[in-house]
Amino acid sequence: MGSPLIVLQRVARIWSLVSLGFVLLFFVGYVLTPSGVLPSLNEWSEFALFPIGVFVGMFLAWKHEGIGSLVSILSLLIFCFVEWSLKGRFPRGPFFALLTVPTFLFLTCYIVRQFKKREKA
Repeated sequence: MGSPLIVLQRVARIWSLVSLGFVLLFFVGYVLTPSGVLPSLNEWSEFALFPIGVFVGMFLAWKHEGIGSLVSILSLLIFCFVEWSLKGRFPRGPFFALLTVPTFLFLTCYIVRQFKKREKA
């Protein structure tokens, strides 16, 4: 089956694809049943951070786990700050956490690989 690190990496990749598919379903549903109200500039800025920024980071992490994780985590943190500053609250519900788990799995892979490199040196 492979080393635990390879398994963790594969889980992160599969989970990132599932997360993207989940968000795409919502997006397609929104496009197919428009409410007639266009998103505001604030909503577009939030959308650029989550999910776009988070997913760009996740897919960067497929090749560059450290940089991709950093992009995803920074996008998520900035999104949370923007949400708090605009609405006076942080994002609610379990979905933000569940959709971003792959970022932290990629980060874990990166950290473990760094420790292994240092042990060999």
